[in-house]
Amino acid sequence: MDLLIRLQAIQDLLSEKTGLSLTLYDHKLQEVTIPSGMPQHCLQTAPHHKECLSYIFKNFELAQQEAAPIMVSCHKKLHVFAFPTAIEKAGQKLFLIGGCTADPNKIEEHLDLITAIYGLPLKITRDKEQSYPATPAEVLKLQIVYGLTRQEINILILIGKGYSNQEIASRLYISMNTVKTHVSNILRKLGAENRTEAALFAFDRGIIQDDSSH
Repeated sequence: MDLLIRLQAIQDLLSEKTGLSLTLYDHKLQEVTIPSGMPQHCLQTAPHHKECLSYIFKNFELAQQEAAPIMVSCHKKLHVFAFPTAIEKAGQKLFLIGGCTADPNKIEEHLDLITAIYGLPLKITRDKEQSYPATPAEVLKLQIVYGLTRQEINILILIGKGYSNQEIASRLYISMNTVKTHVSNILRKLGAENRTEAALFAFDRGIIQDDSSH
């Protein structure tokens, strides 16, 4: 089971349904999942994004002690929450950072659901799972320059890892026909002739890495 891919799909769905940005980070402030629903101005200002993360983590010790979410406001006056999840990768707990909204009530409305899901004790094993090396800027380029949707990015990653349409459908909980439609759209948007060219595109741009390198 490709747990990381499924976590990404759940994250994307939650972000779409709640209207909140969601991303899993490790203790080094590296993205473990591709940011979902992050405002474009946050993606476009990578240095400021790093400053935001550092500021949030400075206020994060209390949340870690109490195993409860905290909420802060960033320099753009957006409300952000941080939550110590029960999900482990390489023996360390991951952090969920989300929000990026001007309306704090939107966070309050959905926080119980989000923390319940990310409070499940899951383990991402290093030999089978890997984080996405794609940076926020690279994700933005995929969305704007190439016109790829969140789901198409997920499927492109799976194509690059050699999964069949049936395996993609199973991992993302979607139908085969939906996968085929997404694959056709991906090839068209990238100008790729086939899945192999799409996979090479993903490797060349660092969206995924060869598992053998881990």
